[in-house]
Amino acid sequence: MSSGGGPPADSTASEEVRHELEREGLAFRLLESAEITDDIAAEMVALFRAGFGQWPFIEAEVSDLDYLRWKMCGPATSLGSYQGRLGSRLVYSTIAFASWVRIGGARRLRLSFLDACVDPAARGRGIFSRAVAHQQEMRYRCDFSMHERSSASEVRRRLRRRDQRPLGNRVKVLSRVLVPSGLPAPYRGPRRLPALTASFAGWALGSILAGTRRKPAAPARLVSRFDARFDPLFECAAGSFDVIAERTSQFLSWRYGDRRGGRYVARELNEGDRIVGYAVVRTVGPRAYLADLLVLPGRRDAVETLVADAVAIATASGAAMIDCWLPRRHPYRAALQRQGFFDRGRDAGVSYHPIELPAEEIALLGDRRARIHYTLGDTDLV
Repeated sequence: MSSGGGPPADSTASEEVRHELEREGLAFRLLESAEITDDIAAEMVALFRAGFGQWPFIEAEVSDLDYLRWKMCGPATSLGSYQGRLGSRLVYSTIAFASWVRIGGARRLRLSFLDACVDPAARGRGIFSRAVAHQQEMRYRCDFSMHERSSASEVRRRLRRRDQRPLGNRVKVLSRVLVPSGLPAPYRGPRRLPALTASFAGWALGSILAGTRRKPAAPARLVSRFDARFDPLFECAAGSFDVIAERTSQFLSWRYGDRRGGRYVARELNEGDRIVGYAVVRTVGPRAYLADLLVLPGRRDAVETLVADAVAIATASGAAMIDCWLPRRHPYRAALQRQGFFDRGRDAGVSYHPIELPAEEIALLGDRRARIHYTLGDTDLV
């Protein structure tokens, strides 16, 4: 969760409080994943639970420690966490989340420190603002940062001060209603009737649109493992986009193939020994997510086959709705709409800011005409 549910604003702490913190031994440091012992990991989990109320945000099928270990072992960086201690006590913690991104064909490292959290017992003392200020003075490998909108006002204010900019080709939320009466919790109470009416309309439209599509000649099949066959698929597909995070077999194996990260259903579409495309679905309670989708250039028929297959998986799982994130201008959107997905008008709030790179070297991110591929799998939300 991108800094979501973080600490309340404490940036107005006085110099006196700041000096007091220094006298008490407030210290910040970056930790490699390999440096985080079981004791430190247990402290992190306890801090996240105290600060967020619930962590992980989606219930894990493994222990919280195993989930934390998975989240910190992505292949793009050896960093695991940025932390702050008052003496021996952990009072601030984050998790490093990184990926390699092709921008205009150049390979750039995206790194963000997510799940930023201050110990509730230490809030109001300037710890969060000190953590951000100290982080800006540290040297670590990172070309730019990019993540979705934070739910914490202090985090949003800090990012605006760091020249945080929205993607030009805005990422939008698309949905298909599967069971109109199975609305999730936010749509109960006074919102239920209009939401229910809209859900029935969305369900009817989606069913009609999807019902007019021809059945694919070749069905998608379950991915048993993300092997080397996925690498040429990514390299070929990457040429269709100005901006795309690397989806190598190594990344896919970590992101969707490690059970510590959650239960995903990955399906591939093949022609002989060649993979034409793949899709990844995750279901959590009444909601399913089309987390990832990638096909060879020009194969919109493959997009439609994989999307229809994803809807079938979500329906079989008992989900009432399936969501997908895609930029407003994207070659897959038409196939999604033909399969009954509709644009909910909601901007996912994805934004970025340069770290080591000059802003002009990632200017494509701000171009509304840029061909950007960005899905839920590029976040830690599902």
